[in-house]
Amino acid sequence: MRLALLSLIFLTGCLTPRSVGFGQMASAVGPGATEIGVMSGFMFASQTSAPVQTKDTGGAVTTSQTTTRGFSIPAFEANIQQGFTQHVGLNLHTSSAGLQPGLKFTVTNSKVIHFALLPSIAFGYGSNASSLFTAGGDGRLSEVNPSTQTSFTFLTGIKFIFSHNSGFYMGVGYDFLYQRSFTSTVVGALGSQDKSETLVTAGHHQLAAAAGFNITLGLVRIRPEIAFSITPGIATTTASAVGANMTNNTVFGGSSWAIFPGFTFAIATPAKAKSGDDETDTTGATKLDDTESSTDSDDEAVKSRPARQNADDEEESPKRYKKKATKRASDDEESN
Repeated sequence: MRLALLSLIFLTGCLTPRSVGFGQMASAVGPGATEIGVMSGFMFASQTSAPVQTKDTGGAVTTSQTTTRGFSIPAFEANIQQGFTQHVGLNLHTSSAGLQPGLKFTVTNSKVIHFALLPSIAFGYGSNASSLFTAGGDGRLSEVNPSTQTSFTFLTGIKFIFSHNSGFYMGVGYDFLYQRSFTSTVVGALGSQDKSETLVTAGHHQLAAAAGFNITLGLVRIRPEIAFSITPGIATTTASAVGANMTNNTVFGGSSWAIFPGFTFAIATPAKAKSGDDETDTTGATKLDDTESSTDSDDEAVKSRPARQNADDEEESPKRYKKKATKRASDDEESN
């Protein structure tokens, strides 16, 4: 399980699971429409741990930091969008940080520029167990140094997305990532009282940015995109217990960054047809009501008539009006 493996890497002070790609425009998919998109590319990440100071027996202080780099291809993230209205929709994002549901609010839905807010949260869990089995001369197996590892990831944040009707889009976002990992190891044979336990918690403040271009081919969308994230600070607390000895240490500092170029391939279903007056469709065009439509139809009918017939009507109109006025005057005299 990819999420579990990435979460377990964190236990050794290495790369942190993260949500980097955007993979969508700010415009709403439309009421009743569904869009499923998968972003695939490569990811390069680097992470530097917080500085740790140690003292030797002579009292000399040594400061050390660990830098870890990773490269993965292909790397994947995905979005599933479900439109409710022209301005609100559900967005389900998945990444190495976990499953990330959120609501997408398209604040402006014009024909030219769109702006959307996307708050979301994410949850991820991973576990692993390992043991060493040895066999003696009698052929009996013994389990040595059994170890269990579990990790939990929680992420919450918000994205700001801008897009243009030309297809260009960009976005910025902020995420707070909290990680909790626990390792338990029995030193020696199973059943031994010598146990080592380590609890690591860390808080990350991540900033992300992305830019891409949307190409629409019928129901298919192709979006080349480059995304980047940076974590300027990491706070890590490590609590460990080996037998009766316990230690607790909190360090501040460290940083990480990642770059994620790739392509999003998405398939979208059309939005449902809408009824009513003065409504806006998925392209931002305004629908006319029945009165305006009929008026425009009458005007078009008049314009399509021969020019000679329109001129004759204009000449006959005063004559008809004069005849009606003469007849009305005669009726008044007879009644008197």
